Amino acid sequence: MLIRVEIPIDAPGIDALLRRSFESDAEAKLVHDLREDGFLTLGLVATDDEGQVIGYVAFSPVDVQGETCNGSAWHRWR
Repeated sequence: MLIRVEIPIDAPGIDALLRRSFESDAEAKLVHDLREDGFLTLGLVATDDEGQVIGYVAFSPVDVQGETCNGSAWHRWR
């Protein structure tokens, strides 16, 4: 298994993985739209020995108002 930053050719494999992994296609559509609109900050894929996408994680900006967002981040960047 290899974990690496996603590249454009991974998009169909990511889409297929998300459609297999969730009951609806909402997650696949969300990731597609975030990618198309330039809102994916980082996407990582896990691939098997043949290069097939077997895992995926993505990060995008979020603005949560009225909520405390705890996490491991330097105070200045929270």
